[in-house]
Amino acid sequence: MKETDLVSKKVNRVISLFSQMPFGDHLAALAVDLRYRLMGVRPRTIKLHKMKLYYLEAGQGTHLILLHGLGGSSLGWILNIKPLQERFHVLAPDQIGSGRSDKPLLSYRISLMAEYLFEFFSSLKISRVILIGSSMGGWLAAHFTANYPDMVKKLVLVDSAGYALDKPLSAGERELLNAVTLSSIRAFTQQLFFCPDFIEDAGLKMRLRMKLNSHEPYVIDRFLDSIDRKQDVVDQQISQIKVPTLIIWGKEDQVVPVAHAFRFHQEIRGSKLVVFDQCGHVPQVEKAARFNQEVLNFLAD
Repeated sequence: MKETDLVSKKVNRVISLFSQMPFGDHLAALAVDLRYRLMGVRPRTIKLHKMKLYYLEAGQGTHLILLHGLGGSSLGWILNIKPLQERFHVLAPDQIGSGRSDKPLLSYRISLMAEYLFEFFSSLKISRVILIGSSMGGWLAAHFTANYPDMVKKLVLVDSAGYALDKPLSAGERELLNAVTLSSIRAFTQQLFFCPDFIEDAGLKMRLRMKLNSHEPYVIDRFLDSIDRKQDVVDQQISQIKVPTLIIWGKEDQVVPVAHAFRFHQEIRGSKLVVFDQCGHVPQVEKAARFNQEVLNFLAD
């Protein structure tokens, strides 16, 4: 197993240890911030319409933006930022409604998030970027690229959502995607990873506490409503993407099946597809070392 993948497991164990202590959530956050600073990563905040948006910044050069999935945060890129920051100016936002950013009671949908992403770039005087998006973040990245093509230099889609579903989400699917009990968050996490070593109950308990102490369940529910209404789906937009595109997928993804990877590949002319064996929905975590190398190779072309 690669060194970066071993580090991922150690991070999980540290979080689990802290979660069992008094004030463990606070200690875990401090530990994460310390690790960021040791990596040369700078936590930042910016105001968008008086709302706080938290993001991570590292490195110099071409702007490279990391967009997390639904219910995620910039923490999901902790194993990827260091190798990327050696060649790029990396920005990893907690999107509005997620992580340490504000969570206003809005009608969340992808087009709304794309507007906030545009305002984020405008506030930082950024005019051209590389976008890497995971899951719902991939959907946002694809939507943004189709609607702001002059702003995107290259695109990387990672187990991306975005295509219209054949039927509305069932009550059971919504319960998993917006888990608010320990049993449901455990079941969903089991779907995220192929390797069970990434799943520890102590860390899940801490994640659940943080979720229930915020408006995050409301945010996710509004996104799920948007999915059921087929708002902003990429079905009619994806062929408009003309920039160099890399598609990375976990072969055993139980959240967005690998068939979607082949559809993206077919509909984005000239795209490159890489499928990781024995990997679930988050290859940037589960196969971090290979993920980082595939991305760097693609961006070097």
